Amino acid sequence: MKKAMNKEKNMRAYCSITVADTKVFPELQGSRLDPRKAGACPRFSKGEWISLDRMPTQEELDKEMMRKYGKTFCPFAWEAISRYVRALFDGASLPETGCDGENGPFRLACCGSGTRPVIFEIRKHYFPKTEEEYYLLKDSE
Repeated sequence: MKKAMNKEKNMRAYCSITVADTKVFPELQGSRLDPRKAGACPRFSKGEWISLDRMPTQEELDKEMMRKYGKTFCPFAWEAISRYVRALFDGASLPETGCDGENGPFRLACCGSGTRPVIFEIRKHYFPKTEEEYYLLKDSE
């Protein structure tokens, strides 16, 4: 009989970042911005996502976004959420966030824009390190 494997210890982690929502506050834009009707953030659209198997540099992240969506990842948004991504790759888990969806725990974080914030869902996923470990895991379930 095969021994059950510890999910986190014997699996490789990867992180997904999904644009959960974009917001616009036109009353704030109208009184404080130039142009007065800047609208929603042009960098992101709801539902866009990217998967990372390690902590990327800004350049690597931009290349992947350019390949997938034809645009770069906003450096201000990355500055706001990268601490959570780094924590996941450093071994942190997310249960303490209180956000537990049907696909497991996740973290919500947003960029620092006060008039058109983008809200990101950051989630940690696991996959087997090797094909052999995949079959061992499958047999132990």
